[in-house]
Amino acid sequence: MSHDAYTLDGGPVGALLMHGFTGRPDEMRPLADALHQRGYTVHAPVLPGHGGLPEALLGVPWQAWQRSAERAFDTLSARCRQVVVVGQSMGGTLGILVATRRPAAGLVTMAAPLQVPDWRARLVPLFRPVLPYWYPYKFADWDDRMVREAVLSFAPGADLDDPTTRQALGDQIRIPFGALDELMQLVHYTRRRTPFVSAPSLVLQGRQDRVTHPGDANLLYGLLGAAQKELVWFEQSGHLLLMDQERDAVIERVAAFVTAVTSGARA
Repeated sequence: MSHDAYTLDGGPVGALLMHGFTGRPDEMRPLADALHQRGYTVHAPVLPGHGGLPEALLGVPWQAWQRSAERAFDTLSARCRQVVVVGQSMGGTLGILVATRRPAAGLVTMAAPLQVPDWRARLVPLFRPVLPYWYPYKFADWDDRMVREAVLSFAPGADLDDPTTRQALGDQIRIPFGALDELMQLVHYTRRRTPFVSAPSLVLQGRQDRVTHPGDANLLYGLLGAAQKELVWFEQSGHLLLMDQERDAVIERVAAFVTAVTSGARA
């Protein structure tokens, strides 16, 4: 599995695809390939601190993610007449900011957080100075398909049925508390900026999401300043919409939206 950024050359309409927190461009690949097959130019960047183990996020401020997203938009818009911004989770949150600062033809968010769902997360700023890391897989449910997919993205080929391997991965994969704090700062800032989005917007949310609270989709939809906006639910899907059982329907919905908001630029 490649963790690198990629660009798929196509026509004059571009799609900027942004991965989520601790994610990588490959999580957007099913959508990237589908859009490319339909003639679109696709670019999927690697956000700062991402692409490897999450401990690399140590010391990366949320503003670096924003700047990287805006540079990626500028790069794509230099070669395309119109650009639609699409983001998974934190990538969707960043997409909202990009859409307030760049002339996006459209915005698609997938499970984008706009608030802190768990009261324990509000303690992160207190932990940051004294506890450098959080170990998310220390007590993971290794039978959970999404857990296994996430871990395999960090450790391709690992035998996740081996207790020794599970123990080792639980000890090795760690996320800086500082990075979690930066994520929360990004979420709070973006929430205040959301009413300034004027681009046509499509909000996608899985009803079974256990990472982003599904209620965030309603909040996001209500705050968006766009005159043209739509909220679509996927009843059987969790957080990673492009990796879940309704991913084909997700891809078709995104592709239809991109076509609708950029129809004049494809001629």
